[in-house]
Amino acid sequence: MEDASQSTAEQVAIDYAGTEMPTLETPEDVHLYCIRPFVWKKDMVRWEDYNITNTDIDFVNSLLASVRLH
Repeated sequence: MEDASQSTAEQVAIDYAGTEMPTLETPEDVHLYCIRPFVWKKDMVRWEDYNITNTDIDFVNSLLASVRLH
């Protein structure tokens, strides 16, 4: 179903993906949208699922803390 308030490109993206996409106006918006599923917050990681040392965990957490997503 078409929506008159959406551009043709937005409608094609919705038709192709089968779901609505957010409006991505800048390259930064696109970048953040693409990496968001792969970046997690420090307290959301289940470290017991990984075979790594506490030093590795601290390093990864410091990297995560340095990334700021909106």
